[in-house]
Amino acid sequence: MMNGSWASAPYFRPGDIGSYWYSPPAKALSTTALPLIVGIILLLCMPRYAYPDKLNTVSALEPNINRKETVEPRIDQENFEITLYAGLNSVEDFGVNPVFGIRGAYHVTEDFFIEVALGFSDTKKSTIETVNQIELINDEDRDLSYYAVDIAWHIMPGEGFTFGQRTFTSQLFLISGIGSTKFAGDSASTLNLGIGYRILLNDSYAVRLDFRDYLYEYNLTGEEKRTNNFESTLGVSFFF
Repeated sequence: MMNGSWASAPYFRPGDIGSYWYSPPAKALSTTALPLIVGIILLLCMPRYAYPDKLNTVSALEPNINRKETVEPRIDQENFEITLYAGLNSVEDFGVNPVFGIRGAYHVTEDFFIEVALGFSDTKKSTIETVNQIELINDEDRDLSYYAVDIAWHIMPGEGFTFGQRTFTSQLFLISGIGSTKFAGDSASTLNLGIGYRILLNDSYAVRLDFRDYLYEYNLTGEEKRTNNFESTLGVSFFF
């Protein structure tokens, strides 16, 4: 019966099993599908079983930041400032000369302050006097003095840093005003404008650097001449 039934089967005969498995379609399926299936299984298993320790030890990165502590000066709440200054004053036609003076300021707000300045200088001989060997003014009239009433605006308050843990507060300001200049035996109305930079050393003292242009007219040759006279000074301030 079995032999007859098996023999009567139209597709599967004992001799056909090996020939079917090794036929070209089945052989192609076995050489491509089986390695692919095995590879997918291995890939799915590797993260779970191949590296269990690494998966359990993953942690967030923590930045290593070394912060520097700084000490800012305690600024007095007083609004008055006295400055002693010295520097160079370039008087047109009379060379560059030393200048010194005093300034008094009142800080109206954090952004604005008003200031009164008084300065002194001793000028050299002019170019005309040196070339022609003459004297247009006597020695007493060569002394120059001025006063000015100014208003200033802090345009860039900030901080100036130096080495170590010390932090210095600084202020950049524009300044302008009017006043009078006494020179060559005459007094002339004066307009001044400039820029300054202040660094606070501690709660009471500061260092100031100022650049100004003083504009006024004087008459030495019978003709009025408008001049630009530049000044650069370094000063020490005290707050009270």
